[in-house]
Amino acid sequence: MSRSFNRTMKRGCCETVPFKRYEEEKGLQLGVDNLIYNEGYVRNVPVSIGGTSWKPDMPIESKIKEEIEDINTINNTMERAITFMLWCMRRQIFLDGNKRTAQLIANKEMIANGQGIISIPIKRQDKFKRLLVDFYENGEIEEIKNFVY
Repeated sequence: MSRSFNRTMKRGCCETVPFKRYEEEKGLQLGVDNLIYNEGYVRNVPVSIGGTSWKPDMPIESKIKEEIEDINTINNTMERAITFMLWCMRRQIFLDGNKRTAQLIANKEMIANGQGIISIPIKRQDKFKRLLVDFYENGEIEEIKNFVY
């Protein structure tokens, strides 16, 4: 995780907004090189998510850019970071590591703006996972966003 965070910091991913350089560098490598097929690249095959039968749409680069631009209009750092994190988790842009990558980038944004970090305590992770599955299935972000706050 520290290697991933250092790479994110060095590449300036989130200078003022989460995942700012996504459109410039879609091949951003996070984690250990070549551990996962096509790691860090937008997926081009369908994926399944454990705990639900819901399946995310295939990511389309132009739509992802628009959605990121919408998130970037949120002025409040914490709200922007949490919204980005949850959006990225649900969007499933990559083949693997979407939740880890989402939290990593959200926390980079939080730290860069003096806001601390987003962390789900172990004793609350079961509830978070239930809320996340609900969010996957219904697309309603407010309940899980309030939980993370």
